[in-house]
Amino acid sequence: MPSAPAAAGVDGFQYMRDEHAADWRIVEYLAHLPANPQVVILEGCGAGVNRRNARSYNMPGRIAVFSGRTGACGWSGHARLHNPRLQNVFDGSYDTARRMWVTEMLYLSLLNAGGVKLPADIDRSQLFSLERSRALLKELGVTHLILGEWERRMFGPLNVTSIAALIGGTVMVPDGVIAVN
Repeated sequence: MPSAPAAAGVDGFQYMRDEHAADWRIVEYLAHLPANPQVVILEGCGAGVNRRNARSYNMPGRIAVFSGRTGACGWSGHARLHNPRLQNVFDGSYDTARRMWVTEMLYLSLLNAGGVKLPADIDRSQLFSLERSRALLKELGVTHLILGEWERRMFGPLNVTSIAALIGGTVMVPDGVIAVN
């Protein structure tokens, strides 16, 4: 289990435990997985269907940060260093905006495939097919898809079981972790 820093002051670990208990259960699960094979998570980044979420210093990346696992979407320097496969998927660049767009479209595409009614302002012509969504998860090397508190805030109600079935995954934590098979 991740341990909190010993120094006095702001304690992000305690904040996550106290204020985001469901996400903390996800963090604990991921932190206890063996180091090999490498765990790569995909968690929501960007604004989702709620455009008010599009601002800096928000919750995207929180699961990767607190679990110590590689995130497919997050700070571009970390993503580039820890997951070289990202270069090929994102048009040969490490552009953070592009990575956020692809991640957002991937989540929206999975929700759309699962029958979730998307807001009218979502350009459905940019959504990926279910087959392309599955291929992107594989190309990114994603081993675990996160559907936690932030993803619910970004995209609305999420049925973890139905999304797992769409991608051929297994629900590992009912709070929102799908192992991608």
